Amino acid sequence: MTSKSDYFQLIWGFALILAGIGVFAYVIPQRVPEIIEFRKIALYSFDMFFIYFCFVLMGILLCIGGGKKIYRYFRVNGENEEE
Repeated sequence: MTSKSDYFQLIWGFALILAGIGVFAYVIPQRVPEIIEFRKIALYSFDMFFIYFCFVLMGILLCIGGGKKIYRYFRVNGENEEE
């Protein structure tokens, strides 16, 4: 039997994955050009490399964290159904 906290963890996992996808689909293409224009820096400078790296790392970590929560939910509930 799954509890309410198990369902919450599943929903939280999907929310994390959607947030990670949002970083790749919205933040990087929309906000990075604004940062370039605001700071008046070159596209291939170290500052921009660091900003891209941070955004990509944040998106990857969000997707991995959400995936781990979803995987753990189905692994634990799959073991309970066999009993």
